[in-house]
Amino acid sequence: MGTELKFFKDILIKAITDSNKVFIVGHNEPDFDAIGSAIGIHTIAKSLGKEVYIIVNDDALNLEPGVKKIIEENKAKYNIITLAEAKNLLDDNSLLVVTDTNKDYLTSTKDDLDKFSKVMVIDHHEEDSHTIKSDYLYINPDVSSACEIVSNIIISERIKIDPKVASYLLAGIFLDTRRFKQNTSSKTHDIAEKLINRGADSDYVNELFREEFESYCRINNLIINGTVFKKYAEETLIPKQVSFTINREAPTTIYRREEIAKAADRMLKFDVDASFVMGYNKEGNIIVSARSLKKPKASFPLIGQIEAGTILQKLDENHCGGNAYSAGGTIPLQGGEYESIFEIEEALMSIVEDELNSKAIPSERKKVLKFVRKDV
Repeated sequence: MGTELKFFKDILIKAITDSNKVFIVGHNEPDFDAIGSAIGIHTIAKSLGKEVYIIVNDDALNLEPGVKKIIEENKAKYNIITLAEAKNLLDDNSLLVVTDTNKDYLTSTKDDLDKFSKVMVIDHHEEDSHTIKSDYLYINPDVSSACEIVSNIIISERIKIDPKVASYLLAGIFLDTRRFKQNTSSKTHDIAEKLINRGADSDYVNELFREEFESYCRINNLIINGTVFKKYAEETLIPKQVSFTINREAPTTIYRREEIAKAADRMLKFDVDASFVMGYNKEGNIIVSARSLKKPKASFPLIGQIEAGTILQKLDENHCGGNAYSAGGTIPLQGGEYESIFEIEEALMSIVEDELNSKAIPSERKKVLKFVRKDV
């Protein structure tokens, strides 16, 4: 465990110990990383003898089948409650732990943060634009997931966990690493092995990832009928191909956040360096998800990385964020900077072009580099 995480762990445990009640919330429409890390934090707080609640304020229809299954199976066991129920339980010494996001507008508690005596944040997305006013926060974009962070704390404190909890934590790591295909370090593999040693069942985790046929068809239809490819920066050593996906036949089709994220993940299976997917949510705002291939360490050093998080922050710094390889956000149309999904796509294409052109190799330098590479 690194020094910074050890320091945060001690602060977290003290904050839990000093509180009467502990509430935990992830981002809206929680995924496996949000719900898995929330249950992991619940386990930590429960081991300290605390009254603990997990806030999930989403309609079950908006949840992924696997996440819905976890919540339905554990609603009573882990005190999974709505925001309204949480407000009735609050006292003057309640702690809120926010996990897997550092943006207030992505949580159901965004208007109630001041009702908690202390707020702490655990996240793995970029911290430059975090908007949650917290007493303490631990944000490390170099780790795979919030589940990896929470698992590290559980293991270092030698807290006994139920095998199902180990599986939920492993599911969060599976999700955010695309089954160890990205955002993965030796520490990620080490944590996964330790979770398996504590009873995590990879077969059960795979079962959680089973999709609804209707959702699968919607995602594939979105990709097949809504994707355009653009090549950028021909003057660089290796031109970049980027995909942009929206439902061009029926732009106002409503999607779940995870459907848009899955579409962005799937596009990386093709010959692209980065993918951007957009669609409407039920509130009439635009969900955007971005993915970028991680440049191998053995790559030629001047081959530029398309940084998904940087590009989305330039698109809308108040509503988007993430790390270099995985990013997302929800952009409001009502009273926002953009008026349509196509206007957002046009702005996004322009930002990507500007970013890549800023990393372009001057023609004279390019000739020298080609010569060097030929002789190697």
